[in-house]
Amino acid sequence: MYFKTTYLILMFIILLVFTFQSGRGSDIGNSGAGNGSSNKSPESYITFENIGHISYYRNESQLQKIARLEKAGKFKDLIKTLENYVSNFGITNFRRDSGLLWKLAQLYEKTKQTAKAKWLYRLILKHTDKGIEYVKKYYDSIAKNDKEYYVPIDYYYKLIEYRKQIDTLRPARGKLNNMGTSVNSDYEDYGPAINNKNNLMIFTSKRNREDQLKGVKINEDLYWTEEKDGSWTDAQPLENINTKFNEGSPCLSKNAEKLYFIRCKTPQGHGNCDIYVAENQGKNTWGNVQNLGKKVNSRAWDSHPSLSHTGDTLFFASDRLSGFGGIDIYYTY
Repeated sequence: MYFKTTYLILMFIILLVFTFQSGRGSDIGNSGAGNGSSNKSPESYITFENIGHISYYRNESQLQKIARLEKAGKFKDLIKTLENYVSNFGITNFRRDSGLLWKLAQLYEKTKQTAKAKWLYRLILKHTDKGIEYVKKYYDSIAKNDKEYYVPIDYYYKLIEYRKQIDTLRPARGKLNNMGTSVNSDYEDYGPAINNKNNLMIFTSKRNREDQLKGVKINEDLYWTEEKDGSWTDAQPLENINTKFNEGSPCLSKNAEKLYFIRCKTPQGHGNCDIYVAENQGKNTWGNVQNLGKKVNSRAWDSHPSLSHTGDTLFFASDRLSGFGGIDIYYTY
């Protein structure tokens, strides 16, 4: 009898725990339904599928439909149509068509979808300099208790414009010597990376050109040259690295055992341009080429890898949406 009673008590406790956990899961799944306070990550409110695939999206018939719905005051249909339209945005749309994002954010606020509205206001603040104070006013009015702060975007863009006019790197005054025809071509040659012994240089060149029916196809490739007896050898293409796609922005590790570079517009890539790494296999040959993967590369443009002096941190540029502006600097280690 004692054991039977104990068994029944244990079964009752297990049943209570199971019921409580089921109830919690249900509450979590339904919290905020209809009021814009969903637990879904803000980054997944709208998925921008075209980032890294097209620069700019425009559909005149859909824009006319948006105008008609707005004029008729059909806000529910207008929200769905706007969401569908902006989900097709390329990276340029976020600056040129920020008014559509603003309109959608206002509709979210009007329909009590506050979390979505705040998410869109933050996105606008990061990617436009139009009417910035006006956007700040609205964002601040609904985000008084939020702890996420943003960089003043008007200052950010002024800084970008300023940097276009000056050299941020000012080397010591000296004599500039052209490396000559053994290295340079009649076309663009740029982005050199040199090993720590100063006797191996890898750079990007647009010398690889092919005449086609639609015009000349320019293929960016990586070339290498080495210093021997005080002069540089004829530049040669990196045969195991270059493909029919574009390669560029080389970066050598401190001991030149690894080469970081970018490859663009490949079917296997994650975005417009991805960062890759290759291993030095001796005698200026490189192999075991690997994409750095989704933890580094995005669906947007990722480029200009640069290693820290210690070699344990990789810095790079990207125009992904999580940044403060058009192009930002990221790092990984």
